[in-house]
Amino acid sequence: MPTAPSTFVPTATDLVQRCLHGDAGAWRALVERYARLVRSVPARQGFSPAEVDDIGQEVFLALAQNLHTIEDAERLPGWLVTTTRRACWRTSARRR
Repeated sequence: MPTAPSTFVPTATDLVQRCLHGDAGAWRALVERYARLVRSVPARQGFSPAEVDDIGQEVFLALAQNLHTIEDAERLPGWLVTTTRRACWRTSARRR
């Protein structure tokens, strides 16, 4: 009886390591995996769609700049949420 082909889903650690070695496909996969999480934080706080996009870009830029400092990639969702909240605070401060 034939079995269905298994689909390999890379861990966050796999993706981070591949990104650190210049794998653009891994970066796209990392962004796709966490984009909804990042967008959900400012969206729940009532930011406009344009602000949500700007905050998301700020967060993923920060990730790209700090990827080499991530010690435990499996904790990346928490890092992203914290970084997104801080970006929201900065955006709110600029509004005032």
